[in-house]
Amino acid sequence: MTNGIIEKLIATALGYLIFQPEIFQNGIGRINMSLFLKLLAFFVLLTVLERKFWWNFVIGKLTKEARRQSKQISGKWKTKEDFNSADFPKDICMYDMELICNGGIVKGTQTCVDGYDKGKTYVVTGTYKDQILNLAWTRKDMSSLESGTASAKLNTDGHLEGHGIYLEPDDGKIHTSTFAAERITELNKE
Repeated sequence: MTNGIIEKLIATALGYLIFQPEIFQNGIGRINMSLFLKLLAFFVLLTVLERKFWWNFVIGKLTKEARRQSKQISGKWKTKEDFNSADFPKDICMYDMELICNGGIVKGTQTCVDGYDKGKTYVVTGTYKDQILNLAWTRKDMSSLESGTASAKLNTDGHLEGHGIYLEPDDGKIHTSTFAAERITELNKE
């Protein structure tokens, strides 16, 4: 039952039991006290089970969606970021990135395999929801202020495209970049 009908019946019955016990001394019509308490216990149990059912239903739907989204983004990726600053020559870096998504929270690392930052590793944190990945990255060894963000849309399964902003340590200014990634493997599937 919905809209609290069971709760209202229970509250009404308990109100009569507490404030007008004389009604139950000889029974109400053919309903005696024992039967009334059994019915009351049944309605209480029904209410508890109904709430447990809806709770499990809602949690099941939420965790199913979280697992689906986690599967879309968790894994190993080949990423390319084009740091196209007007003040510096074009620099394109290629990265190996590994992401783990749990409940929409993304964590991982990316290591530069080609480009200006070759060999450097970055810590990646962010969120993933509705095909949008938002990442923030910083140097793992914290040896410089080099950091940035990227937002990308999962266009097809295994392809991310978007843009980023990064802090250039040489001039201390914010610049834009173009971000793209392609999935290499899903999590735990090599």
